[in-house]
Amino acid sequence: MNKITCDLLVVGSGAAGLSAAVTAAHHGLKVVLVEKDAVFGGATAWSGGWMWVPGNPLARRAGIDEDPQQPRTYLKNELGDRYDASRVDAFLDHCGPMVAFFERHTALQFVDGNSIPDIHGTVAATCSTWPSTAGRCNWSTAWPLSPGSRSRPRRSACS
Repeated sequence: MNKITCDLLVVGSGAAGLSAAVTAAHHGLKVVLVEKDAVFGGATAWSGGWMWVPGNPLARRAGIDEDPQQPRTYLKNELGDRYDASRVDAFLDHCGPMVAFFERHTALQFVDGNSIPDIHGTVAATCSTWPSTAGRCNWSTAWPLSPGSRSRPRRSACS
């Protein structure tokens, strides 16, 4: 058996795993990514690659200037007792710059999904209740994973 060495071993090829692998490789680390499935994508493929990314560059380019407190309030209402202010702050501080990083340093292209309605539209502070965004959410998609990718989202039972 051949021995493989790396600086970072990433298990799983969903959005989180691929993001970690690409970012580490960009910073000069030797990365090995392993996936149990025959295709890349993980649970992200089941969702079609959609992500909720408040304050992302695509939304700003579309003229959406949301109050940074809105997604925080939404998450407080959605998460209830599981709300962790430090984790939410870390997410909100870094999710927009994450999209900008991938736009700038990779072939990954995002699609503006600002007109997609919130599936939890009855929760206080959802984008459907945000008058400044006229019911538009700050969503972006990252599918396909790369130009010429053969992997496509699988359809879920909800599709």
